[in-house]
Amino acid sequence: MCDLQDLLRHCMVYMIIIADKINKFEFSKIVDLYADDLEVSRKRKYGTMPEYEGKIFAEQDYYLYLKDVFFSEIKGILYILEENGRYISAACIEPFKDGFLLNSLVTAKDFRKKGYAKQLLYAAFENLKDVTLYSHVHIKNAASIHLHEKLEFDSLHQYAHMLDGSVRSDHYTYIKNL
Repeated sequence: MCDLQDLLRHCMVYMIIIADKINKFEFSKIVDLYADDLEVSRKRKYGTMPEYEGKIFAEQDYYLYLKDVFFSEIKGILYILEENGRYISAACIEPFKDGFLLNSLVTAKDFRKKGYAKQLLYAAFENLKDVTLYSHVHIKNAASIHLHEKLEFDSLHQYAHMLDGSVRSDHYTYIKNL
């Protein structure tokens, strides 16, 4: 038997946003979703500044990276799952080797382990037919490893060739032929 709260939870409607330009989504909502990553960037690059100023600069850097590099130069695609006006999960997918690289998969903390990242990736899979999709996962990221296995990614290497050319022994490389 379902109570009203269960019924409402199952009636939530989500939308997938497929963005190939900076004006195809709300930047402030992406900033909220990637807040932890942006905080790491702020501390690394602007740690000596007052926190508020460093945060503004880190967000500006991220905006310019997405606009001028990720979308324009690399030709990446940002997939976003939105529910009731809130960005719940997102992933960057960009050209890599003979296919694409799944990068920066994130789900809002209070929505994790509820299938949102899986739904987002299913939508990406539908959009990326007949390609090879790679993914680098940190060896301690058990949730992401579990998700990749659940989505039938194959383990390719127990290291990762990163976009900057470095090789990381603390990441696994997964592959999925779509």
